[in-house]
Amino acid sequence: MEAYEFIPALFDANRFTDTGHWLFFLNLEHFTKTLMDSEARLSIQPALIYAGLAMATLMKSSEAEFKAPGRERALWLRDNAAKLIQNSIESEWIDASLAEAALIIALFETSAHPMYNPDRVEQALLTLDFIIRTTSLTTIDSSDPDVLIYPVGCVPMTDPPAEWNHSSDRKCTCLPEPSDAPHAHIAQYALLFPGEALDRMSPTYRSSTSSTKESVWALYCRSMLLWNFTNQLRMTVLPDDEKVELIYDAWSEAQSLQDSLRMHTCNLDTVLIYMSREYVYKLQGLGNGPPIFKRKQAEEWCE
Repeated sequence: MEAYEFIPALFDANRFTDTGHWLFFLNLEHFTKTLMDSEARLSIQPALIYAGLAMATLMKSSEAEFKAPGRERALWLRDNAAKLIQNSIESEWIDASLAEAALIIALFETSAHPMYNPDRVEQALLTLDFIIRTTSLTTIDSSDPDVLIYPVGCVPMTDPPAEWNHSSDRKCTCLPEPSDAPHAHIAQYALLFPGEALDRMSPTYRSSTSSTKESVWALYCRSMLLWNFTNQLRMTVLPDDEKVELIYDAWSEAQSLQDSLRMHTCNLDTVLIYMSREYVYKLQGLGNGPPIFKRKQAEEWCE
């Protein structure tokens, strides 16, 4: 077996395919196919290989598995990944694959490892931000008519078309009905939600009153955008009447998100559903003070 052939197995063994959110962008099937092709392999950023191995090794380096030597090995792989990222930047080989490597390194730095330091986290995020801005990854769907572009200074609201409604008879469309047949400001985003390009072609969505903006992944992204906006709003000095209007709009969007989350009975990506609810619940303290959780909200977490 050649040295590179163990890489997909190590990635998969560390649950890159089962992760709830952050590492889900890595398509292991495509990655493995590219890695095993002697020509296509040349298009892979070396930093991505090292970054993935660093994260995978760290994930297996608890005291129950690789222990301290594993954590030291993970740091060595991380350092090599960082050097390769810098080499690619200096040689102007900057692409989406390099952004993937930088994202994994940023996640590595936020993890519990022997060299953890807030300054390392900040530097990793700055590097990632530079690569994303250089490649304009946040605007690659700007020409798509279904893309939501949020104006500067406005609440990231997803206004439903007239045919949408939030009545109790709406149904989750993540699963087909039983049948015989089968880091930036929100204004800088011009992207379809994850899976939206495929969902909008699905007969399940096209024949229902639900929208691709209400998929589990879309709701997660929308709740995260809203939470980020309200965090900025708390630190922004504005006239009282203007701030009150923004808070009202934020509450309206939060209510819309709650209604859409209640619609989902598919039990797909439950981690994302719970995380989306947490973002929405945190808006309880949008006015003043900490978030206030209701008993029903607490019980949902205990189920």
